[in-house]
Amino acid sequence: MLMLLILEKFLDKDFDIYALKKVLRAYKLEEEKRHQILLNKLEKLLKDIEMTKKLENEERAKISRVLREIDEL
Repeated sequence: MLMLLILEKFLDKDFDIYALKKVLRAYKLEEEKRHQILLNKLEKLLKDIEMTKKLENEERAKISRVLREIDEL
């Protein structure tokens, strides 16, 4: 979509390179924002996974302790 807009502007006789630079900068900022949002979501997901694994390991340790206690009886 953006490339079509740029191509249309380029073919236009009143092509304004400064306007194009401004549009490209705005597009770049939007892409950077989008990437940062995705990165933040991925970091949160990683933390959630780590917490889940930690909780699973704690539960396994509790179960193992209970099973050892039962075996000792």
